[in-house]
Formats: sequence, C-alpha cells, structure tokens
Amino acid sequence: MALLLITGQLELWHVYLTQASGAICAAFQLPAFQASITQLVPRERLSRAQSLVQLADGLSLVVAMPLAGLLIGTIGLGGVVLLELASFGCAVAALLAVRFPPLPSSAQAAAESRDWRALLFEPLMREGGVLAGSVGAVIGTGPGRGIALMHLLTGCGLVLASAVGWRSPQLRNLERELPDLLSDRPAG
Repeated sequence: MALLLITGQLELWHVYLTQASGAICAAFQLPAFQASITQLVPRERLSRAQSLVQLADGLSLVVAMPLAGLLIGTIGLGGVVLLELASFGCAVAALLAVRFPPLPSSAQAAAESRDWRALLFEPLMREGGVLAGSVGAVIGTGPGRGIALMHLLTGCGLVLASAVGWRSPQLRNLERELPDLLSDRPAG
C-alpha cells in the first residue's frame, strides 16, 4: 500500500482490501498475543500485565485518531505510512528478540485452567476432540487451542457482521448520508 501511495496509484479499494486482510490476520494474531502474555509473565504478575495490555488498548483507541490527524496535517499521508512501516519493523524486531519458555504438559495446563471459556472450548480442540480432525487440522490441537478457537470464531463473527453491514445501503453509505460538518462560517 505504501508503494501505491508513493507512486500515486492508491485507490479506495486498496484500502478496503488491506483492512479486510488485516482483520483476517487479527483473528489469528490476537489469540496468539493473549497466549504469549500468559507464557511470558509469571502468574503472580499476570493480572498486572493484563491490566497494562487493556490500558494500552484503550489508550490506543482514544489517542490514535487525533494523533493520526495531527500527523497527516504535519507530515502528510506518505510520512504517516513511513512511520507505520518503521513501527512494524520495531514490532518484528521485538518479536524476534523474545524467547518463549517451553509449554507446560496437557495435564498441568488442564489443572491450572479454571476459565469457563477454556472449559467450554478446550475439550473440543484436544487430541481426539470433536473438532480436532477439522478445525484442529488448521490451528492445531492441544493446550490453548480452545481459546484460539474462541478468538477465531469471534473474528469470523466480526467479519460476518462487517459483510452484513456492507450489504445495508444505509451503513455502506453512512459517510454520504451523514457528512462531516462543512461550513463557511468560522467555528465558535
């Protein structure tokens, strides 16, 4: 997309395709991210780590859009895309630097898990489970795969909701039906 922007060939459908691809990838990335927190953080600090992750998510929702508007006005869309590429590079470098500890055995993971979601989805994804031959062939089987299944289903539900929303002319044309306030009068 950055190359298309730089060459002046970026069109709206490119943005839609990129966002759709990002949403599909997020359906796999988010469960992996949540699982990595429990592997990297000691149990006694897990609550604090999860709280910090939630705080960062909330702050990103509040800060990202105003900051993006400020940056687009300051350095332009091309500069923002270059910053995004740089941040992606930093994220990949950080991911490569992290070393994950070995996973606990299935019996130990089952004994430690008291989450209702794990109790509901984990049996479906264990070796010989109901979904081990179908969904398990794609995302694997064993400890943690039940939660991965739950997040995957949530992501698919979001994609489905987006598709249903796209079929609705009122939602699809929301920007045209509810345009931003454009006025010749100064604000205030």
